[in-house]
Formats: sequence, C-alpha cells, structure tokens
Amino acid sequence: MRCSRVFHDARIAFTLCSIVVILTLAGTAGGCSFQKGRESSQPSTSDSSWASPSQSPSTQGETSVLTVVDDAGRRVEISGRPSRIISLAPSNTEILYALGQGPKVVGVTSFCNYPPEAREVEKIGDLVPNVEKILTLDPDLVIGIKGHEEVADRLVQAGIPVLLLDPKNFAQVLEDIRLVSRVVGSPERGEALCEEMSREVEAVRKEVAGSGAGVGKRPSLFVLLDVEGLWTAGPGTFIDELVTMAGGENIAEDAKEQYVQYSVETLISKDPDAIVLTGPNKKDLYDKTALTGLRAIKENKVFEVNPDLVSRPGPRLVEGLKEFARVVESIE
Repeated sequence: MRCSRVFHDARIAFTLCSIVVILTLAGTAGGCSFQKGRESSQPSTSDSSWASPSQSPSTQGETSVLTVVDDAGRRVEISGRPSRIISLAPSNTEILYALGQGPKVVGVTSFCNYPPEAREVEKIGDLVPNVEKILTLDPDLVIGIKGHEEVADRLVQAGIPVLLLDPKNFAQVLEDIRLVSRVVGSPERGEALCEEMSREVEAVRKEVAGSGAGVGKRPSLFVLLDVEGLWTAGPGTFIDELVTMAGGENIAEDAKEQYVQYSVETLISKDPDAIVLTGPNKKDLYDKTALTGLRAIKENKVFEVNPDLVSRPGPRLVEGLKEFARVVESIE
C-alpha cells in the first residue's frame, strides 16, 4: 500500500502512514497502535533501575548510570541526565515537551508540529531518520519508536543510547511517559502528567456511563482515513480503543487487520450512525455517489477530528478521546 494513495494530508503522513512505511521497512507489523494488553514477553518499566557506582558520584566525580529496558526489549544505559535529546517521532516530541524537556530537544522529524516551538528545532529527517544528521547534532539520548531498530543499532555503535517506545494501549502510553520521565530525570513531573491524563480519561468514562451510550446501544462509527480507498482503522489501533472508550462502536472492530480497505458494499450493509474523518476533505466524501445512500450522509452525521490527537501515543491522546466523545454525544 503506497502512502500517497492512502493519506493525502501531509499532517498525518507520519502518524498513520509511518505505520505502513517505517514498520514495513523494519519487517514488522504493528506500530503506534492499541492492542488489548501487552505481550507477556514485553518488559515493564518497573524493570528499570538506577545502577549507581559503589562510591557516591558527588564525592568521586563519577556519573550515575540509569539502566532501563525499553519497549523493544532492549537494555539501555544512560549516563547522567541527558542534555541533548533527539526525537524520532511526533509522539515522542510531544511527550518530551510535556515533561518540560523542550530546551534539551536538539533534533526532531519534519512531522513534529506540536507544540509550535518544536517546528523551529533542527530536522533530522521525516519517515526515515538521517543517521548522519543525527550524529552531527551530538545527542546524548535518542528516543525512537518500534521500527527504528536498524537506526538504533547504528547509533548505539556510535556510543549514543537509544530508547524505543511501542505502547499498545492507553495504559502503556502512561507507562512510557513514566519511563521517559525517569530517563530524562523528571519522574515527579511524569507522574503528575500521568495522573492528570488518568483523571481526564476517568471523567470521560463517567460521562459516557451516564449517557445513552453507557446504558443502551452504542452508536456505530466508521472512521475514515482515506476517502478514495475507504481505508479505516480496525482492532488493535488507538482509534478503535478511543472510539470504544468514548461510548461508540467501531464498525471495523471485527476486521482481520489493524488498517483495512473497506468495500463500498460492506460499508453500505453496515450503514453506520456516523462517519468520522481524520483528514480527508468532507466534500470528497459527499461527492462519492456510491455512498449517498448512507444514513450518515443523508442525515449529515459526518464529523472531522484532528488526526494528530487520535493517532499519536502521547499526552494529547486524551484530547482525541474527548473529540470522539463529542461525536458520540452529538449523534445519540
């Protein structure tokens, strides 16, 4: 599947298309998406620990070493607190800034558009990082995602520690935020951020539980990633879990793959209560004559959400949940 066919908006090229491009290059199938629970072989952030020298660093001039196990099962050692950090994904960039590490971020991808100040940081590539450019920035920590293993190996050979993140659900996003906060030396801020996100999610769940979606039939949604090919998000994706948490039912929850191309016939037969666009132009959807008979189109139940909020495993995922909750509320 080519990215140009699937996603026409450059803003979502990394957050969604990278699942296809980066992870295909790496020979994996997964990415920044949700699954129901972590595989048993996946280490927890609780496996991480400080490995300090036998003598006090303050008296012996030695540097403390933090040893952690990342989401790819790699043992990573970080000497001291990083002062020059490079992010290889927009989600990682958002986590770092939310933890107050913005001034230490010296390199990001061309898709790192939030917060606004991240746009001014030196670029180290787009979907595929430029290792040579990274080396010129002399980082003491690089944070990537699953699919960056080859890049990580090259950087580690150059003496640069690399942390790879691969959360599968909201709880694991919180785990990774805590992991990053420990690695950058700000665990208190990480814990505070996770508690705030958890409170907001719980507030949405309580609201959903007291609504029609919480006590009766859940409104059915079709989340459209690409109008031309009718690509959508199936089980094991952030979008699927966010729809469920928001009180809706993803009509593609029974698909055999995480990202699937829906047929017109299947979409018509399921006839969802609403269609949610994550980037495509609404006019393109209404111009698709084969779909004019759908209830969602006839009743103008077509909504748009910010793709960055519903596909990046970072602090703003809570805002994505709220957007889906507003959609569900408006169609009940």
